[in-house]
Amino acid sequence: MILIQAQTNLNMGEFAEAERLGWQVKRLTNLLPVNCLLLASMGHTGNMEKRESILSDLLSVDPDFTARKVADVFPFGHQEDIDIWVEGLRMAGVPES
Repeated sequence: MILIQAQTNLNMGEFAEAERLGWQVKRLTNLLPVNCLLLASMGHTGNMEKRESILSDLLSVDPDFTARKVADVFPFGHQEDIDIWVEGLRMAGVPES
């Protein structure tokens, strides 16, 4: 439930809140969607303190992951939402394609 709220926050441009909630979920699991959410949020907030660790976790699950693949992880309803995530992931250092 928290992950869904964090996704909503990210889509609404509430990046700091999305990141805060993402860390709550991260304490419970290391799943790919959580790492995507954290990296996208961190990219938008500029909070890159733990970026390398999260990026390493993400790539350990899917070594070929790119920012564009995020649409395969989350069911987006709007292109604008995909663009927000891709941009955040790109700014966090995830390869774009």
